[in-house]
This record gives sequence, structure tokens and C-alpha cells, in this order.
Amino acid sequence: MLLRLGPGAHIAEANGLNEFLLRFPMPVSVYPLAKTHEVQMESVDLTVAGEAAPFIIPVEDSFEATEYSVSGWFKFKLSDDETRASCHMAFRLANNGADSLTNSDRLGDRTLAAFQCSDIQLTTYKIGSIDADFNANVMSGVTSGEYTGLWTYIFMGYSRFFRSVRWYVGYPDTSLNGVMTEVVHYAPKHLALYLGNDGVADGWGGKAKFVTINIGTGAYKDTSMVNVEHTLPNYFSNTL
Repeated sequence: MLLRLGPGAHIAEANGLNEFLLRFPMPVSVYPLAKTHEVQMESVDLTVAGEAAPFIIPVEDSFEATEYSVSGWFKFKLSDDETRASCHMAFRLANNGADSLTNSDRLGDRTLAAFQCSDIQLTTYKIGSIDADFNANVMSGVTSGEYTGLWTYIFMGYSRFFRSVRWYVGYPDTSLNGVMTEVVHYAPKHLALYLGNDGVADGWGGKAKFVTINIGTGAYKDTSMVNVEHTLPNYFSNTL
């Protein structure tokens, strides 16, 4: 912002105004382009992954981020007596402080999260438009049916500008996508990802690979677009 006072402050001619404006070029990008953080690229059995330990994003990358996404390939392990009465966590991105990442009652704890219940449940939260029951959580159910237990691709991305979370679930021969609207998150000071186990929800009990976090401009994708899978991180990295 520039304030001019006194003689010469007023510029009457268009050419003069253009010359003046060229002295103050607009930055090419206010926010940095998306940066990828590789969480788990090789296939890992999350049933034997040990104690919950979050993948902490450096503060310089997560601070005040306006777009971020989580994606990866997940394979839920079904047992013979599996009733799926409970939900098993695939991943949970939290934007709480480092001292409260395991507090499941804290708003922001489930910034972007995916669970396998009777079907896949994708969850986030919102501020400013809490419903009549004071519930800040938002959830989308994705039918898994006969695909439960097969390698499944999950993408979730948030944009402050679009006030939404877009998701994409890819099965061996089909895909589903959707959007959660009017979603506003706190501007993050911290971001951390729990993969398969957070010490709060039931563990994943299966495998995961090609799991990444993208932060910055371009991390959010409009998953309703045709051929959007060509823009999704590591979508074609898996051999089904």
C-alpha cells in the first residue's frame, strides 16, 4: 500500500498512471506452488507398524497454507469374523498444535481423514457454519461393497479459496468423486499426518503405499473434471 500526498499525487493521464504502476510490479505468486512430502512410498503392513507416530510437516511448509491434500493407495485386510462394527483409520491429517495431535475431541483433529467402516468414510470439519446440533464435522460416505479389501486409491484436498474439500476414490475398474462445500478450516500453524494408527481410532489393519501430502497452490484438485486422474499424485503408480 502506498499513500501519496501533495503536488503530483494526482495522475491525470493514463500513460502517466501506467508508468507509475510499472514501478510496482505484482508478485508472480503470493503463495508457493505445491510441495510434495513423501510419507510412505513402499508398501507397508500397517497392522505391524508399531506405536502411533505422526509425520510432522515442517512449520515453514504448513504455516498458513491455503491448499493441502492427502493421497495414497490403501488395502484393507478383511478377517473371517470381520463385522466392521467399528471404523478403521487409513489416515488422519491434523492441524492442531504438536501438544494436542492425539486429542480426538479438539476441532481440527480430523482436518482430512479416511476410515473403513461398513463403507469408506471421508471426514473433515468446518468453522463458521456449524449445524443446529453444533456439529462441526462433515462426512461423505463412499460405497466400497465388493471392492473392500482390494487396493483402493484415496485423494482428499482442501482449498480455502473454494471453501471446499474435494475427494476421489479409485477402484480397479471404476471411480467415485465428490465435494464437501462451505468448508472453512483454521489457517494451520502445524500439520501432521497419522497413517494407519493414531492411538485413538481403531488401526487400519491392512497395507498402504504411495502416501503423500501436498501443500501449496495446486494441491487441491477439482475431482469432477474429466481425466482428473492424470493430475492426481501417484494415481498410476500402483499395479492392481
